[in-house]
Amino acid sequence: MRVLPHCGHERRNGSHRLEARVMTLQYGSGTAGRAPRNEIVVTWLVDRHGRLTHVSQSMSTGTAARPRTVVAEFDSKRGVTTIHDGNRKPIARAGLVLLRLTSARGSLAIQY
Repeated sequence: MRVLPHCGHERRNGSHRLEARVMTLQYGSGTAGRAPRNEIVVTWLVDRHGRLTHVSQSMSTGTAARPRTVVAEFDSKRGVTTIHDGNRKPIARAGLVLLRLTSARGSLAIQY
């Protein structure tokens, strides 16, 4: 996995960002293979008291012919995460829902 560092100085409050990509996949003692195209971006806001106020997650995977992107937005005031999965109707779930990137047989999938 390759993680791109946060731009700027680390600080307690304000905006934070993490970008990552899975580069290779390996199962057991098998040889490592190149992972399918993917991208993970997470941004979050922390108020001056250190409380999490907003989280935005975006995960993309798939091929050029069949891309898939899922975006999840958490609003702490409402206590709800709204998930946008392609053209599907948005899903609202209570609390902070974290997107998960899973692998099986060399493919990647996004779960929530």
